[in-house]
Amino acid sequence: MTDLKGAARPTDVSDATIAQRIRKLRDALHISAAKLDRIAGFSAGTIGRMERMEQRVYAAHLYRISFETGVDINYFFDDDTPTTSVASDEERETQRLLKAYLHIKDPGMKRNVFELIQSMADELETMPSP
Repeated sequence: MTDLKGAARPTDVSDATIAQRIRKLRDALHISAAKLDRIAGFSAGTIGRMERMEQRVYAAHLYRISFETGVDINYFFDDDTPTTSVASDEERETQRLLKAYLHIKDPGMKRNVFELIQSMADELETMPSP
């Protein structure tokens, strides 16, 4: 779709589509609406109200969900992102890692796990390519 000057415009995405994509994301991560509320720092019941379209979903909500779950924010807007897509092996592994991380209750343990993974990633970046 283009505007009068020929510039590309973003495709309109309905509130219902965004609500469905939030639900589909939760399903993919195997987490409840209450858990996503806690992860994203929302008040209790916020995700459920968004999914039922009883509450507007603002950009700040989507940014927070995207940031805290690691999903690209374009997931909520791209028309060519199939909502029934089959995750690749890498995506499934990422989801499993995220799910396991989210189950850790102790903040110190979470920090240690994060720092371990970060240090491993940093070390890989400095290694010469074969």
